[in-house]
Amino acid sequence: MYKAELIKTMVKKAEDHNVPLTDKQTRAALSALLESVTDALKNGEKVILPGFGTFGVKMRPAREGRNLFTDERN
Repeated sequence: MYKAELIKTMVKKAEDHNVPLTDKQTRAALSALLESVTDALKNGEKVILPGFGTFGVKMRPAREGRNLFTDERN
């Protein structure tokens, strides 16, 4: 589902809950949510949304890549 499709679905769900939102309001709310989650992750915080998921940043060591055609390693 793309962002535009998600916004349309959110508008319909809000109407089902008797909370009429315009496309513009829904787009602003979604953008605010995504920016808030992004900022929290950048600051090293964990974001927990019960019933949806937990988001966090995990540092991992770099992997060695390789070209499958030439077997060149980088």
